[in-house]
Amino acid sequence: MSVSRMRPSNANASRGRPTAAAVDERVRAALRVIDDPIALERSPLVRLDSVHSLAAGPLRGRTCAEGLALRFVLRKALTDIAEDLAGTPIGSLAAALHEGRKQAEVADELGISEEHLSRRWKGLLVSLVRERIERPLSQERAA
Repeated sequence: MSVSRMRPSNANASRGRPTAAAVDERVRAALRVIDDPIALERSPLVRLDSVHSLAAGPLRGRTCAEGLALRFVLRKALTDIAEDLAGTPIGSLAAALHEGRKQAEVADELGISEEHLSRRWKGLLVSLVRERIERPLSQERAA
């Protein structure tokens, strides 16, 4: 759950760990390109322990292993959040992002404006995704 789960690169080591807000921006950017493993490879989120262990383990040797690992971790987080918060705006938004649907569709389904959905719920979803992906895979939900 802490930002310290991210491995610093040599260039960033002297600057300290990124803030939660900075990691949230990285998560937001990664969610925008979730279906593009090549773009995900350029994300600093590939240094997360959970992503690194997948890329170095089961996905080792695959083209864009780090991008594929980040996509898997992000989708797993969205799935878990959608299941845990089913019936809520955040749960609906998480499910839609996982399915590749637009937030405008979710807003229509919920009977709220897209602006309200984005301002009120998207930031919370991004923070929940951050918290979930910072966990090591061994700490995944006990269900």
